[in-house]
Parts: sequence; structure tokens; C-alpha cells
Amino acid sequence: MNSLFVFGLGYSSTAIALNFLEKGWKVSGTVRSEEKISTLKNLYPNLNIGLFQNQHWIKNQLQLSSHILVSIPPQHHADPTLPLYARHIINAKPSWIGYLSSTVVYGDHKGAWVDEQTTPSPSAERGQARLQAEQQWQQIAENNHTLVDIFRLAGIYGPHRNALASLTAHKAKKIIKKNQIFSRIHRDDIVAIVSAAIQKPQGLIYNGSDNLPAPPWEVIAYAETCLGLQPLPDIPFENANLSPQALSFYQDNKRVRSDFTQKTLNISLAYPSYKEGLDALFAQKAF
Repeated sequence: MNSLFVFGLGYSSTAIALNFLEKGWKVSGTVRSEEKISTLKNLYPNLNIGLFQNQHWIKNQLQLSSHILVSIPPQHHADPTLPLYARHIINAKPSWIGYLSSTVVYGDHKGAWVDEQTTPSPSAERGQARLQAEQQWQQIAENNHTLVDIFRLAGIYGPHRNALASLTAHKAKKIIKKNQIFSRIHRDDIVAIVSAAIQKPQGLIYNGSDNLPAPPWEVIAYAETCLGLQPLPDIPFENANLSPQALSFYQDNKRVRSDFTQKTLNISLAYPSYKEGLDALFAQKAF
């Protein structure tokens, strides 16, 4: 039986895990607190969950796993998984490793298009850390004759994490920065991309992004229309008073193309733009 082990059951990776559970796979994964185990177990009793710190449990699970998915962000320019578990991963001899990365590795391209063949040139520290983690996993795979697929994901949205939810929670701001463009991807399309890649491991770089990059204020405006709300006031970027972390997201300006990914994996995105995505989330009341 195929079995998947997930380092870090987060927003996207939990959805991926559940997708494979539904396909009859054995699935296990890690979290960092007993509270999170309890929460996920109540929701998904068939999901085998353990603490990231429980090395004995993880070693045993890895020995039973044919595939490994990594969804833990880097810390201090390194993947926190490898110092603890690289030896166990190597001993498990997985047939496939997947690493959920970010399009931040491409850096700033002043609004121009990037694709899977674009040489990474991260400008932000978090992008540099992501790229280093990618390279660490690629080195592990190369040294041990397995395949690692890297998934560079744009801004992730989906059920209960979207512009509709931000507006209804009164947390949305319509920040205007001239010519600023972001790419994004619906969580369901991430699941589809990873699911397709795992069926035919190739050791490739895949981009997770939809077909319509857009300014963030434009997405908020569309969500306002869906909800029938009066438009929020425009806030010039210079007056937005953003946190350092929020500011870092505006440091890069690029359009992310995923044509290669869609063609190679023979998939069509369920939500080719934020418009279809928000329409579906509104219909589902997932906000």
C-alpha cells in the first residue's frame, strides 16, 4: 500500500494529506503541539498524527512510508527537518520527496513574468532561506538516488483564508501601490498539482500559480462586489503603516507563470483566476 508521511500538517499540506486518505493511502504527519493533535484528530480520525519532536515515532512512520512531503518553513536559513531526521529519511529510501516552497525564491522582477526555468534570485531573507532549503532537499535526493519535486507556491488562498473572510472580519485594507502585481493559487489547485506530480515522479520544479496575476486591491474590490459591500477607502502604500513582515511581501513585484507545470502534469486549474476562486468560496460560504 502507498503511504505518505507529511512533515508539517499546515493549511495546504493537510488538504493534500486528506486527498490521499480519500484515495486509500495510509497517511501520517507531524504537528508541534498536543493541542493541534487533538484538534486534527477530532476532525480527521483516520489521520495518523504525531509530534515533530517525537523522533522515535517519526522514525517508525518513515520506515513505513513510500512518499514524503515536506511543508515546514525554513528556520535560520536551513530546513529544521534535516538536522533531526535526514538519517531516518535516507534509511527509509522513499520513492518520492515533495517540498512545498514559495515563489519568493524568484525575487523581484519589476512586474515581469517568471516561470519554472527562471533562475532564482531572492531579494528577501525569507526567499534566500527558501532557496537554501530547496537545495538541501535536492542534495539529499541526489545523494540517495531518489526524486524530489519542488513546488514553488504563490500566495495561497482557499476556504476561510481569503479576501471574503478578511472583509467579513473587518481586517481587509485596500492598499494601493502603483504597478504592484501578485500571483496567487487556490488551495484546491495545489492539491491537484501535488497529486498529479506524485503519480509520475520526475524530480522537477513546479510553479503553483493561477493564470491571472493581479494587484491585491483588485482582489479586495472583487470580493466587495461578491459580498455587496461598499468599497473600502484606498490607502496609498506610503501611508499603510505595514509591519516589517507585511512590507516584505511588497518588496518583490512579479507575475508567476505555471504553463510548464500545467502542461507537464496534464492538468487544468479549477480556479484559473481569483475571480473563479472567490465566486466558488462565496457560493460555498467558506469565509
